[in-house]
Amino acid sequence: MESEMDALVKAAIAYYQFETIHPFECGNGRVGRILVLSMLMNEDIIHHPFLPVSDVLLRGQDECLRQFIGMQHFGEFSEWIRFFVNGIALSAENALGQIKASNRLRQMEMEKIQSYKKTTGTLGHLYAFVEENQCHLVKRTFDKHSVS
Repeated sequence: MESEMDALVKAAIAYYQFETIHPFECGNGRVGRILVLSMLMNEDIIHHPFLPVSDVLLRGQDECLRQFIGMQHFGEFSEWIRFFVNGIALSAENALGQIKASNRLRQMEMEKIQSYKKTTGTLGHLYAFVEENQCHLVKRTFDKHSVS
């Protein structure tokens, strides 16, 4: 747990520093949020960049800016880190809720498929194939129809 907190503190400071430097004309927020996800993945806090940190940091943008000012002018690092870590925790709760909703939807779809007596096997296999190969299917569909 301590190493996880260290990683979150490092990510909070890195995000603040990156946003303060503001190196690009456009896209600093997006790159900063990707930086956070990348750091958390490198520290094995998360394994996939599925954590919706954008939701929390964008929704709390006014508070985020207030916290930045508190750090810059008054050295209130602990307030910023608390805000950031709470935001990451809220993002994790949101992600978990999305995963649970997705699993419920999948279960409902599987129950529908199983209710079709004649085609259960074929539909079940097709559904599993699409689930396992979504990225490849989307790319092939885009390629086939010249969509970019």
